[in-house]
Amino acid sequence: MRAPFFKIWTRISASYWLLPGLILIGVVVLAQISLEIDSRVDTTVISALHWIRIEDPASAQTILSTIAASMITVTGAVFSITIVALTVAANQFGQRLLRNFMRNRGNQITLGVFLGTFVYALFVMRRVSTLSDLSEVPAISVFGALVLAIASVVVLIYFIHHIATSIQVENVMAAVSDDFNRSLDTLYPQTEKAPSAQAALPRAAAMETIVSDSGEPITAPRAGYVQVIDYDQLVEWAEQNDALLQVCIHPGTFLFEHSVMALVHSSQDSGKGDRASIREAFVIGDQATHEQDIAYSLRQLAQIGVRALSPGINDPFTAYLCINRLGAALSKLLRTTFPPATVKGEDGTPRVVYCVASFANLTSVALDEIIEYSQSSTVVTVYILQMIGVLAKQCIRQADRLVLWQYAKRCAQSNLQNAPGEAAVAEVENKLSQVRSELFAAGEAEPAT
Repeated sequence: MRAPFFKIWTRISASYWLLPGLILIGVVVLAQISLEIDSRVDTTVISALHWIRIEDPASAQTILSTIAASMITVTGAVFSITIVALTVAANQFGQRLLRNFMRNRGNQITLGVFLGTFVYALFVMRRVSTLSDLSEVPAISVFGALVLAIASVVVLIYFIHHIATSIQVENVMAAVSDDFNRSLDTLYPQTEKAPSAQAALPRAAAMETIVSDSGEPITAPRAGYVQVIDYDQLVEWAEQNDALLQVCIHPGTFLFEHSVMALVHSSQDSGKGDRASIREAFVIGDQATHEQDIAYSLRQLAQIGVRALSPGINDPFTAYLCINRLGAALSKLLRTTFPPATVKGEDGTPRVVYCVASFANLTSVALDEIIEYSQSSTVVTVYILQMIGVLAKQCIRQADRLVLWQYAKRCAQSNLQNAPGEAAVAEVENKLSQVRSELFAAGEAEPAT
């Protein structure tokens, strides 16, 4: 992967105009091909094609003008429905999720089909308007316009159904969860071997034994979010210059201009290569993305849950759905083996040291905000504790058990300070006791309360 090319491809593939533009180009080519076929095939002498014949150029022009006018009208309606759907999504799910709707292929295909039918009808109508002889009417092309019009009606029905389902909170969360799973599988591909039961590696301590803060700083050329880091390019540069690169930030970090992105550790006689090559390995954009930032999708899910718990909405059911999805994501992280924080070159020498995600950090992203906003709701607190109890049965690493226990205690204690009565207090304490028993079986060392 080369970071500059990835940046360009990400912008193009996530744009709303790419797929409709490609459909328009295809339709223009199709119109030219059909007109060329019409110029070579005489439908009046081929009995098999008698059913698509047009009586006169005026009839053909009427059909085409009707199709063109109706398609541009429907396209305007499609845009209006899309804008309304985006407005609803922004109010209910937050501004971050608008990008997911913009890159939705169903919306793009619908726009492309409608505009493509309109453009096709215009191209064919331009040829018909210059004709006067019945034998020259492009019957096959006009029939193609009719086929596209029928296809547009089918797409319109699909679009109405698609918009109605795409703004449902369950489907929105499912799409965000799919983004999380793809990112996790891409960044940390798993084998059939289960994670080690040992505690998580002390990555920070391991980094300190290799590098220090005395290296040459590589600063950010502009402010923005770190979207992608090309670690292969960094390793290649470090090998060429016999240096060690310490990456100080991770994808998803917001950088100020001239913030330190990396440190170069090299001897006086080495590591004199062009520092611009290092900066090119960091893709900085105006928006965070999920390609290398696992926490991005977790933040989106947490944001939906926080909005559901706000006084203006007060929708515990949506919060339950959000907690379910966050629990599914944490369940997958419990089975994930995170890679070491050091990338070695071909000769086995450490070349790049970078920030690796951990279960503790990602759990913080998933649960911090929703615990903060659920402290006044006993039912949501109990639901969070129930989710942690389910996760407790899947824990393999002792360090992960301790993380879950800390969040279970925090969740319960936050609610107990605002519990409406003795029944609520008893319910929360009972659920916390169940979580503790699930996390720490009899005979195992339990943490101090």
